[in-house]
Amino acid sequence: MRNKPLSKRFAFAKEITIVVCVKVAVLAAIWAVFFSDPVDAKIDDAKMVSHLFAKASVFSA
Repeated sequence: MRNKPLSKRFAFAKEITIVVCVKVAVLAAIWAVFFSDPVDAKIDDAKMVSHLFAKASVFSA
């Protein structure tokens, strides 16, 4: 079985590198848009716990 030519291997490595770089850029953009700036920095632990573990209310129309 013959090895692939050197140029094809480098082309494949270049393609993988480009794809990984694009994925990292997309993940960085998602983080910057959704996670970098908290909506309410004044929320303390007690408020968060009471919100997360509060009983759900059911509204009837």
